[in-house]
Amino acid sequence: MEALYSGKVFRSRLEARWAILMDLLEINWDYEPSHYQVGPHLWYLPDFYLPEHETWLEVKGAAFMDAGSMAKVLASVAGPMPVPLREAPYTASRRLMLGGPLVRTTAGRPVHTLVTRSLAGKADLTYATFGREGAVPAGEPWDSVEATGIPKARRPSAPRLKALLEPEPIALMPPADVAAAYRFAATAAFDDATRTLAASNDYVISSRLAARRSGRPLGVPGTAVRLRNA
Repeated sequence: MEALYSGKVFRSRLEARWAILMDLLEINWDYEPSHYQVGPHLWYLPDFYLPEHETWLEVKGAAFMDAGSMAKVLASVAGPMPVPLREAPYTASRRLMLGGPLVRTTAGRPVHTLVTRSLAGKADLTYATFGREGAVPAGEPWDSVEATGIPKARRPSAPRLKALLEPEPIALMPPADVAAAYRFAATAAFDDATRTLAASNDYVISSRLAARRSGRPLGVPGTAVRLRNA
């Protein structure tokens, strides 16, 4: 279902919830900035670009991660035609994070799959935490796979999709502001008629979201607005 948030029309509420999460963490984002060719017959429109972190973010529910989507994600940073960074000198991107369904942080800190290029030219898959500092690896790669830019014959299996998009949290509690951001974003409600975010009774949350628009802080361009933690 489409969602209207912060001056953007998102293709899904899950994408809008990730935008909310990044706004609460004061991470700047660009939504669907451009199409790129990542394989002989494969074109890719990444969901988000995080300029200060030189990281792409692809938001997917398991039902939508088919063989073509998986090939695009891997090839975007580790294939023969990687997606460029969006800043000069526009060198090849080195990292993309997979954002699956958001969960409340009650049993540890959420982790997400970070895709990077290995020395062998493959795509390394590493779990990473996500916060104000961006995606931070939480260990060594848990897999390394070919990134040819050519979709495989079959979509990833159900256990593989869970490992990619819904990994188990790590036994480490996140900072209070990160926990609050995940908690709100995971449960953010949208009005079915207007497709807009429902009003929040949390003054701190409302203030943070009101201080940003379209992935940037309101005010002086290029400066960050620092708000107190939740």
